[in-house]
Amino acid sequence: MNCTICLFSRNLRVADNSCLAAAGKSGLPVVPVYIDDGLSASRRSFGQRSRWWLAKSLQDLDRELERLGSRLIVRRGSLVREITRLIGECNPASLHVMRDLPGQAATLEPVCARNDVQLVVHDDLLMFAPGSIVKPDGSAYKVFTPFWRRCMATPPPARPLATPRTLTKPAKWPASLPLQKLSPDAEKSDAQLDRYGQQGSRSALAKLRKYIQRHAADYGKRRDRPDLPDSTTRISAHLCFGEIGPRQLWHSLNPDTGQEPAKAPELLRQLIWREFCANLLNDFPQLPERELNPDYTCFAWQTSDRKGLAAWQRGKTGIPLVDAGMRELNEYGWMHNRVRMVVASFLVKNLLIDWRLGEKWFWNMLVDADLANNAANWQWVAGSGADAAPFFRIFNPVLQGRKFDPAGDYVRRFVPELAGLTSKYIHAPWLASPIELEAAGIKLGQDYPRPIVSLAASRERALNAYRKMRTHKSS
Repeated sequence: MNCTICLFSRNLRVADNSCLAAAGKSGLPVVPVYIDDGLSASRRSFGQRSRWWLAKSLQDLDRELERLGSRLIVRRGSLVREITRLIGECNPASLHVMRDLPGQAATLEPVCARNDVQLVVHDDLLMFAPGSIVKPDGSAYKVFTPFWRRCMATPPPARPLATPRTLTKPAKWPASLPLQKLSPDAEKSDAQLDRYGQQGSRSALAKLRKYIQRHAADYGKRRDRPDLPDSTTRISAHLCFGEIGPRQLWHSLNPDTGQEPAKAPELLRQLIWREFCANLLNDFPQLPERELNPDYTCFAWQTSDRKGLAAWQRGKTGIPLVDAGMRELNEYGWMHNRVRMVVASFLVKNLLIDWRLGEKWFWNMLVDADLANNAANWQWVAGSGADAAPFFRIFNPVLQGRKFDPAGDYVRRFVPELAGLTSKYIHAPWLASPIELEAAGIKLGQDYPRPIVSLAASRERALNAYRKMRTHKSS
């Protein structure tokens, strides 16, 4: 046997990488590989923004591997076909892969068995291995709080693994696709997304250290404020692509004992929510397409309101906080978490548009598009998912704006045509008098659209649709 292959997927880092560490310890030359089959590791076609981030992230990974005396081999095509070809070219003793959800490792078992290659599967995606956090009877959790408690009663995740000092090169490198050609169109068209931040593990760790030093203690107070700089860590894309691992985040919050981090317990709770969503997708693979709660299969979702959907996508609904959030998404490929809930609620409850259309839009537009998080959170807002918000909980974007963007700074940043309004009317310009609108230089319906729906009337319409669904269930 000539080497061992380390297959990268959602673990695009050299530190705390079980696959790479095990391959390096094998004593054999290591061939690091990424297979670009057009699909995310979750086995769904990449969204536009995710593919842009991926291209940048792989370039950074290649530089990290070069520091270890190695390089990244990139192949394009079917995962099974390319691994089969690599096995023929490299004659490996083993193939190290990360367990993913719903998983690519299982598709490689027949290939490895036919070619007498040892398939070694590692758990790096989550802090706790998929399926290890279950109820006492072995069934899956569908409510977050008991899942959280079970995680907290479980021994903490192992400490992060060190970066290998060096990797042995193979005698001959297999052919590789030039990284510059991986996704040139997406890279060119979305160059403005660079403002989100630099890709790669070193950037992720630096961002995390800076946040912990300056803001982690106030995370619980600031995390719902889109108007405040650094109100959240902004490492979600790094975590999504595995440029930083969840174990690294856990132990960065409490480096001394490894027990429950005391610096930012609310931040840890968000990390455990990620684990909860991943386990839901593992146990219910149809989560992105089918309501987890079967009652909602008969709900009267709208799929033909093209004008409403387009207005929401463009940030032209006439509801300032919703429009600010959607424009932030369009500009940066990211949106503040509190605002994500507000814009999702507006789409599925005020417009009654099918949550799947929102989920697909987010998937295409977010740089941190994680299939489990995206699907579970959309179903949470829609009321059809696990531990979901009840359908009658409908976010009022005006009240949400006044509470979490009190001076209107977030709206002014992304909806500059409203910048002249006072904080009293910035979240509801239709309530301003003609004199106040004129003073702000605004003509509703021209400079900024009037609301496409009445918040009060659309809320009542949503509640009536919910009542009809409940009646249908009972009959």
